[in-house]
Amino acid sequence: MNDLIKTVLSEDLHPLEFFLSQNYPDPAKGNTVIKYCIPYKSLVQLKIFKENGDELEVMLNEVKNPGTYEITISTENYPDGVYLYLLHTEKFSKIKRMTVLKSN
Repeated sequence: MNDLIKTVLSEDLHPLEFFLSQNYPDPAKGNTVIKYCIPYKSLVQLKIFKENGDELEVMLNEVKNPGTYEITISTENYPDGVYLYLLHTEKFSKIKRMTVLKSN
């Protein structure tokens, strides 16, 4: 049975669909992590926007192989408030909200 477990764990598992998670922690205090899944090789863009739609940063703009990824974003230079983040590929786009709150 141990051989079966090792085989399954050593295989590269590929997601079946695109997915964008909620950032964590949320609200963000300093750093926050965004996880996303790519089912097939794609040009992936991850952008951060102000709540009014103004683009702040392009966090990612590269071709990714199938898999599950995490990106850590520093929010040190973002004032407290609500932001949007967009994951975009040729066949998928998803927007989520992120709150930055540095004070308690």
